[in-house]
Amino acid sequence: MLAGREREGYPKLLGDIEFDMNQPNVYGLITARLSRPAGFVLAQGIFRPSEFLGEITEEKPTVIKTLGLRVVGSAAPGGPLSVCEFVPSALEFIGGEIWSGEGSLLFTGASEFSALHRLPIVGNVEATTFYNSSFRLRRPTETYPFSA
Repeated sequence: MLAGREREGYPKLLGDIEFDMNQPNVYGLITARLSRPAGFVLAQGIFRPSEFLGEITEEKPTVIKTLGLRVVGSAAPGGPLSVCEFVPSALEFIGGEIWSGEGSLLFTGASEFSALHRLPIVGNVEATTFYNSSFRLRRPTETYPFSA
């Protein structure tokens, strides 16, 4: 949702994302929704912040390592993939705050065109959010072939 960069293996898939950490909420929860098209909710998430982990500064950045799977299909139907590789990258946060807490995710099953609901959700997870943050997406320096 943040980067949308094909070179790192993050597909550029357009959607409407509702996420406002400043929205008043008497329960102290932060909510998010992914819709495609707008108004047609495919996924909903809730985050309950419980611990302030600290400030992020350019002098003391926080780096989150990522691993994308970059796939480019064949031009011929049924042909082998043109590209199929793992792409390590990183998000370097250079400003803002980090909070930890619990996260909950729900896929609505509202569309077979965007079948997110077929992905299993195995339970609530520890979650982290970055508030008022600035970041840089580090460019990959190497890739690793994926073979099934």
